[in-house]
Amino acid sequence: MLGLSSEVTAEYDADRTAKWHRGLVRAMVGVKYDAGKARVVAEEAIRKAVTTKDNPADLINVALEELVRARCELPGFSTLTGWSRRSGQRRTSRCTRWSRPGST
Repeated sequence: MLGLSSEVTAEYDADRTAKWHRGLVRAMVGVKYDAGKARVVAEEAIRKAVTTKDNPADLINVALEELVRARCELPGFSTLTGWSRRSGQRRTSRCTRWSRPGST
């Protein structure tokens, strides 16, 4: 994007500089850092997708698509994995509950 060689690395002497650079990158890319909004957007997308998808990678992809659409800064992969696992576990427990013999 900036056309810098691969030899150029970012080094920060102060946390203040790193925060300033993150702000510049967010402005350049057009995203906002709002962890609460990102969580709501991703979990809602996963909650809807879990009715038709059961592969965690598919659920993560759906969440990523919605986060990009909402112009949210993307959370870490482990965060997305945790959200998709929890949603998958809720679906599994609901399905198990519905399919028990004699539970009609």
